[in-house]
Formats: sequence, structure tokens, C-alpha cells
Amino acid sequence: FLSTVRHILELGSGVGFVGAALCRWVEPQPRSVILTDHHSSVLRHLSANVQLNLDGRHSALDDSMAAPPMHNDTLFVRCRCVPSNNECVCFGPDKDKVPQSACDARDQLNVRVSSLDWCDENIEDSLSRLHPDIIVAADVVFDSQVVPHLVGVIKHLLGRRAGEQAARAVVSSVIRNEATFDAFLSCLNFHEISWCDLPKPQKLFFYDLSPLRLLSLHLK
Repeated sequence: FLSTVRHILELGSGVGFVGAALCRWVEPQPRSVILTDHHSSVLRHLSANVQLNLDGRHSALDDSMAAPPMHNDTLFVRCRCVPSNNECVCFGPDKDKVPQSACDARDQLNVRVSSLDWCDENIEDSLSRLHPDIIVAADVVFDSQVVPHLVGVIKHLLGRRAGEQAARAVVSSVIRNEATFDAFLSCLNFHEISWCDLPKPQKLFFYDLSPLRLLSLHLK
């Protein structure tokens, strides 16, 4: 199903492993990938990892990321011009940049790292600017108190594409606490979000004995 995806949004990106993989290996290439998290230190490391893995830079963290990001700030933008293999790399404030508009290629990849607090009372203002084809989230079901906020964000995003092809979400979760995951499923049902299990990938790490659930979500 990723072959038809143009705009990807990841919730709880953490170190950026899933987001970097999506940027590198989804074919055909999506138009945009937005990686989100909330804690300032997580965002700084996430942005640094994006630079290291997608921009080819080998520096760690630059000075422009020393201060905690403001709400919904974009820390990193990368625009890859596929037809000519030219690149323009756009960073946040206080750093030299090439405007995104300078890239006139039809097929390009925009990668962004942004702050998104699921518990923010005004989160709908941030979500209203997002129109993903698919929402992805890996290992985000870990706190029963946060689960209602997470499901609320997913529901809002799934309903952002009225009149178009319906968005869907894919959530991967290691089951460390069955009660927490059951609370997640109950919250999905309460908000009328349909879910089904997807085929599990082959085990990647021989030492990982924790059960894994891979769910596809869509509005009823």
C-alpha cells in the first residue's frame, strides 16, 4: 500500500529509525515525510540523526539546535531534486539555507522534523495544517494515561482528507504490558476507529522475544 503514498506523518519518531527507513526505501518516493516528537532533547537528536542519515553530513549537533524548539517549529528540512540529482538543504533559522521554492523539480522529497505534543490543548491548530496519506507510529503505546491523547490525534488525522481517498494509520507496538495495549484497543473502538492486524514481519533480532502487534487503522 505504500506505493500510493505521497505524504507520510510519523508520530513519536524517537531517534528517527523508522522515518529514515521510509525516506530511503519507499518506492515510488513520497513527496513529504514529517517526523514528530515532543521533548526538546529528543527533537534535537532526531534532527541530528536525520542529517547524518539523509544529508550525508557527519557533524553531530549544530549550534542552531542548542535551544529547545518552540511549539511546531521545523528543525530540519531537506529537499531532494530527483530528476537531476541536485540537492538543496534547508535548515532552520540562524543557518544558511536555500529556499524550498528554489527547487523546481516535479518529484522531490521534503523531510521535516517538528514538535507535536499530543496532550496540548490547542493541538487541533497544529493538526489542521497536516494532510497525510498515512500516519505511522512505532512503539508509542506505553502509557495508559497518554493513550486517549494519542488516539485523539490519530482520529483527527484520519479525518483530515474529507472528499479524498481516506487516510490510514499503521501502528507497530511491542506488547510489554497487555493491559495498556488493551486500553489502546478499547479507545480505538470508543472513537469508532476500525483496526485489523497486519502480517508480522520476520523476526529481525534473535534476542527479541517480546510479542509484536502491527495494526492498520481507519475510520469506520
